[in-house]
Amino acid sequence: MHGSRSTLGVTAARRQTPRCVGALLWLVPLILLTLHISADDRVPALYEPADGAIYHGAASTPQVVQGYLNALGDPSIEPLIEGIHLGASGTAGRQYVVDTVRDWLAYVRAAGRIPHLSLSMTDGHGNPSDVEIATSSKHDAVLEEIAAVVASYDDPLFVRFGFEFNGAWNGYTAGIYPIAYRKMVDIFRAAGVTKAAYIWCYEPDAPDDFDAFINGRSAWYPGDAYVDWFGLDLFKSEHFVPPASERGQANDLYSRSVRFLDMAALHGKPVMLSETAAAKIYITEDALDPGLADGRSDWDSWFEPFFGLMSAYPQIKGFLYMNHDYRGTHWERTNAWGDARIEANSYILARYLETLRDDRFLHHSDGLDGAESHP
Repeated sequence: MHGSRSTLGVTAARRQTPRCVGALLWLVPLILLTLHISADDRVPALYEPADGAIYHGAASTPQVVQGYLNALGDPSIEPLIEGIHLGASGTAGRQYVVDTVRDWLAYVRAAGRIPHLSLSMTDGHGNPSDVEIATSSKHDAVLEEIAAVVASYDDPLFVRFGFEFNGAWNGYTAGIYPIAYRKMVDIFRAAGVTKAAYIWCYEPDAPDDFDAFINGRSAWYPGDAYVDWFGLDLFKSEHFVPPASERGQANDLYSRSVRFLDMAALHGKPVMLSETAAAKIYITEDALDPGLADGRSDWDSWFEPFFGLMSAYPQIKGFLYMNHDYRGTHWERTNAWGDARIEANSYILARYLETLRDDRFLHHSDGLDGAESHP
């Protein structure tokens, strides 16, 4: 999730390819094939479900999730995962963040769902703190307190640090961000957190430099030892619908999403769609949609290809939907987001419920049964 904040962008330098390297380019397909063969024999990631299964989740506040549960109206298809977004170095104060994490984890446990805890490296005003996290001890105390709370929780959860890492709205620094991410994971591990699956998350409105290198080191990727899942946030249909023409194919938003999914497969990582919402289509309420023509159009243009993406890319093994009415909020003012609630239109709701009843989705009633769990 992002706003319109403009920050310093970073472009990785490109080096000229030596002739001797160019002569060996014929080996690349063989190398990639070998990598994919190895991926077939890989050990499943932490909490990765069996092939063909997809976790069903919801976010981003308890109030929004409750509205989603009310809309579903069927305990058999309630979400298994619940997410929240917080600033690890927020302006509300250290104790507030720690208490919020503690109270929220207790609430999710009581609901019987798996937590998806997102901690940004920004404060409440959108100021980045990744450089301070990486190079100083300024934020160590709050991170250690949060880690202690998570360690005491001692049940499976997903943790997403510094999500949408290279988006200009966050202002993180290439080359420094991976150091901050690894430090946060190390702090959690040192505190005794043993049941967290760590997610590294991209949003395709950001540049496609997620696999870039600076001076021989990854600009953004923290490394396989620190990443259990890749994460991908999808809002616009352009994020997952192929363009109508080939013009601009190399740089369009869809291609960025696909390239990131390919990178996940190359690293042998499953993908969580950590934040999703039909926020840009402004779902039309029934009273304003005679014959439900708008509902049909919105389903065909957003929801159908959204679920289709999960079929086309089997490395996608989880999604969280944000069933939010963004009208009148900061997100409408900065991103032109509208009503994304599935219940706003009865045609969309009926099709959504029908889709969730497909056996591939793992719901609250399924728990972790049928999933690969690693204590």
